Amino acid sequence: RVFDIGDYAARRGEAAMLLAVAEAGEKIAKDDPRDAFYRAVAGISLKRDTVEAQRLLRDYLKKAPARNGYPRPAMAHYWLGQSFENQGDANAARGEYETAVKLEPKNKMAQEALKKLKKS
Repeated sequence: RVFDIGDYAARRGEAAMLLAVAEAGEKIAKDDPRDAFYRAVAGISLKRDTVEAQRLLRDYLKKAPARNGYPRPAMAHYWLGQSFENQGDANAARGEYETAVKLEPKNKMAQEALKKLKKS
């Protein structure tokens, strides 16, 4: 259940809550890849540790099972896009947002980020 709170916090970019979820999740289920996902999203939300956050998200994409209760791959790509945008790399961000939309065409967060990036 702790990871359900992480999904809520990730949608709102609530970094402190995400870090708390990651720490609690690590204690409860040490090998669960979701703690890495939430730790990465917190870092991106705080605009720090961007390279580490990207590594954690790529690791999550390799390890996470495709099943309910786990953040979807499209969301990992959305957050990768956010990290690249934070670094000022619009091309890499665009690629990640496009991947997110391709994986999940109704992903509003990725659609909006892509629109915003195309306007700038």
